Amino acid sequence: MLITAWGMDISFPASTFLISNMVPAKRQGIGASLITTVVNYSVSIGLGIAGTVESRVNIDDTRLLEGYRSALWTAVGLSGLGLVISLAFASRVEVANGLFRKSLQPIKTGPPPVDSDPSSSEENDD
Repeated sequence: MLITAWGMDISFPASTFLISNMVPAKRQGIGASLITTVVNYSVSIGLGIAGTVESRVNIDDTRLLEGYRSALWTAVGLSGLGLVISLAFASRVEVANGLFRKSLQPIKTGPPPVDSDPSSSEENDD
């Protein structure tokens, strides 16, 4: 139980930070709310699946421990599925090309810088 809570405490802010830095400043709230929505739906669906498994194993209320154990192993299986999906996604992302390193830099807003006239740089070389 402690590892699960610690994992959520670490992964949730980190994913919110990454997503909000990957979108323009005026869309950062939408990016952060997307993470919150996905996490809440995932928790609800996982709890629904585990509850269904527990109720199907413990039909006559005589196999309570087996029902809880089945729900636990269902949660382990769903966690493993999430890990496989995450690894498949991470293997497709070009981390070597600096996609995430660039996303952690502050987003620059405003007009792009104006390059100086090339002819003026030749005058300064004298």
